[in-house]
Amino acid sequence: NLFMKDGDRLNKYTVKFNQYAALVHWDHSALRYFFRKGLAPRLKDELARFQEANTLPELRKQVADLDNRYWQRHFERMREQKSSSSSSDNKSKKKDNSSSTSKSNPTSSTSSPSSGNSSGNQSGSGKNTSGSSNSSSGNNSKKPYADKLGKDGKLTQAEHERRKKFNLCAFCGGNHKIDDCNKRKKAQEARGRAASTSKDDASSSVKEPEK
Repeated sequence: NLFMKDGDRLNKYTVKFNQYAALVHWDHSALRYFFRKGLAPRLKDELARFQEANTLPELRKQVADLDNRYWQRHFERMREQKSSSSSSDNKSKKKDNSSSTSKSNPTSSTSSPSSGNSSGNQSGSGKNTSGSSNSSSGNNSKKPYADKLGKDGKLTQAEHERRKKFNLCAFCGGNHKIDDCNKRKKAQEARGRAASTSKDDASSSVKEPEK
């Protein structure tokens, strides 16, 4: 018995059938019967949709046409599946690339350098402002009597008379008596040391007369 599988080509089946037919010497009616009986199920299903040929040559021609159309559709379907598969792979690769790019560049969770610099500049400017205000207040605290001094840096006549009236220190401008001024005492001590040093230097520089 000769049978054709669904994956076999009709040409291969026909060659083997002709070899057997040459050995048995049957008539065309018997050969047609066994030829149709050995066909693949897919071809028998297609023949059921049409009116079958009555003679063996016509049946062979009819089955050959069905087999050709089957394999054309088979290869067409393979190409479509291959194209669809490659398209899906490309979409998957693009999706993976976009996902990796978004992970390496998380713009939503991090601040931009410009905003960081801006905040840094703002904080820096705030520090500078506070620093300048501190220095300004420091300057004011160092010179609390600046409004009582004249252009020459000395007390004005009015301030001098006021301090004299209330027996206040006119040396440093503080609100204490002149006898209690530590700055005046230190200045007097410094002048005394300077005068003593000057006398010592003068005496050491005088040469003794030669004998």
